[in-house]
Amino acid sequence: MKIKLAFILSFLLMVSTNNYAADIAQCSNPSGTSYYPYLGLMAKKDSGWVDDKISGGITSLVRSDDNEYDILFVDTTKQIISSKQDGGKVYILSKGKNDASFLVIYPGKTVEIYTFLIDKSGKSEYIHVTSRAGDEILIAKSTVMRGDCVFVNLDLIK
Repeated sequence: MKIKLAFILSFLLMVSTNNYAADIAQCSNPSGTSYYPYLGLMAKKDSGWVDDKISGGITSLVRSDDNEYDILFVDTTKQIISSKQDGGKVYILSKGKNDASFLVIYPGKTVEIYTFLIDKSGKSEYIHVTSRAGDEILIAKSTVMRGDCVFVNLDLIK
């Protein structure tokens, strides 16, 4: 299943975006926990902590020819979305021997941190932290999710 998801994402990337020099990580099926504060459209009875996941969700870290990074993802809408094309600004926060973290800021709306890593057993995974709040957000939430990666190639991060 992971190989099939990676193939689909790679194919779609080639078709939809031809200026990416490197596909650094391909990950999928994040799950974790979210907190919904009693704000905006959120009813008091529905606020609080919940288990959360994006079944079939795919996340890919790519680097363009001009050495800029982007996070591409397929969420519950089943559409490929570029963080940058969706209004996000992508910054590298840190890079270690076995991990790298990226900050995505959607001004006035959302802040995300993606950490791609290879654990001590050689397994690739990612952690995705999200904070959504502000006047433009109808349902505020904070989330921590983790997903498996088909691969993470940290050597491609410059």
